[in-house]
Amino acid sequence: MQMLNEHAEALSRREITERAVTDNWTELFAAFLGAHTDARADIEELASAAPNRANTIGSQNNYSSGVFIGNNHYGEINISTRNGG
Repeated sequence: MQMLNEHAEALSRREITERAVTDNWTELFAAFLGAHTDARADIEELASAAPNRANTIGSQNNYSSGVFIGNNHYGEINISTRNGG
């Protein structure tokens, strides 16, 4: 999970290309399959479930009170968790 988060952050800062991330994960999955051949069906299912559209990784800005406009939030935001934190 850490590598996934690192790649997402690097993509958002444009420090790495999508091609480099794709190549890296292709190598990781190939190595995994080499060691765990019984996982082939799971990997193929994961690949077939991948979205067919590109996702944009970026940032979101929040200002003052208001509503979300064009992916930015202009207003207050309150986040509560199930454990009250």
